[in-house]
Amino acid sequence: MTRSVSSKEYEQFRQLLIEARKRKGLTQTQVAEKLGKPKTFVSKYKRGKRRLDIVEFLEVANVLELDPCYVITSIASLQATGQEPTQLLPYASQFWNGCRVSFIVCLLNLCDAKNDR
Repeated sequence: MTRSVSSKEYEQFRQLLIEARKRKGLTQTQVAEKLGKPKTFVSKYKRGKRRLDIVEFLEVANVLELDPCYVITSIASLQATGQEPTQLLPYASQFWNGCRVSFIVCLLNLCDAKNDR
């Protein structure tokens, strides 16, 4: 398992975050301000110079009103099939409302699916 920020999966992850930020109409500076982080924090994860841990990812997803479960299943799909999903990025506040529970369920389902192999 590679931990590289240059992997195909991590590139897709970064692109999903970039697309969500642009759709939300936020600049990197605005995202950084909402996160309480310096602008370089956003710039570095956008350029692939810095990895996000799960807590940071959830904070960014919250600011972008991005469904974290979609992002995880999208990456899992890429790993399983080698093909990027074709559906548009789900993005809107309705995906995040109550998503904390669905995110946990998503992680549990992914773990169950992996254990069934």
